[in-house]
This record gives sequence, structure tokens and C-alpha cells, in this order.
Amino acid sequence: MCSHQRSFGKAKHAIVQLADLGLFLDHCGGTRGIPAARAAFARLRVGVDSPPETLVRLMVDDGGLPRFNVDWPVQDPTGGVAFWTDLACEEYRVCIEYDGAHHLTPEQQSADARRDAWASELGWAQIKLNKLDLRQGSGWVVAKVAAALRRQGWSR
Repeated sequence: MCSHQRSFGKAKHAIVQLADLGLFLDHCGGTRGIPAARAAFARLRVGVDSPPETLVRLMVDDGGLPRFNVDWPVQDPTGGVAFWTDLACEEYRVCIEYDGAHHLTPEQQSADARRDAWASELGWAQIKLNKLDLRQGSGWVVAKVAAALRRQGWSR
């Protein structure tokens, strides 16, 4: 489902278009596994770059937190794109980054530091997660995100 064209990197095109997958599922009758596939289809979001990002989004969704959009362009004061974030709640200016192993290279760490500085300057609270956070489970992830949302004005 990953399909996007951002202001950096190569454009990505989905192997199967979301609408085509929906039509396929609509015409599958009672085939075993189709009800589960339909339920999963309802939760798909185009633009996610990795399975862990999807897992984080589902944890946040299931945790009763405000909606986060995937692959979100955070704007600078001129209206241009300052950086792209994995997940963003624009209303409260909270963004989530899932950092996989490729974030350990010096080049990526430098790029991440620039993004982190931009986020702070623009008033965004940024949560960085990795596989160790995911191992802690949904409660851990939701608590981290909820704390950032509260610092940004969300009340629940």
C-alpha cells in the first residue's frame, strides 16, 4: 500500500491500488479468511513505509488517542515542507518517528538531528520509537504518545 511522492527520495508506487484491493475483497464471498481481510482493509492507510510504523499507528488508534495521519509533511513558516514525519497529529502538533536500524548510520543520524531541531523550532513535540519500545507493548507506546499530547494541550 506504500504509495507516495515526497520532497525527497524516489516516488513509491503501490503494488496493488487500495481501490482495487477493496473491489477484490467485495467480490470474495465467504472464502476462508476474507472476513479478517476485510476488517484489516478498513484499517489500511496508504503511505506507511514499514510494518512497525503500521503497528505504532494501530496501537495509537486502539489506545483512544487523537487521530494521527501517516507520512505527514510538517510545514515551515513559509508554507514549505520542513520535514516529513511518519505519523502526525496536526491539531496538537505531535509527531511520531519510528527509527529502524538504518537510523544508526552517521549520515542518517545527522539528517535526523536536523529534523529533530526543525520539529522543536516549529513547536512540534516529537516521539521517537524503536523496536525496544514496541517490545514494551501497546501500553508503553500509548503512554508515551499520550504524555506528549498532554504537554501539547490535549486533555483526556
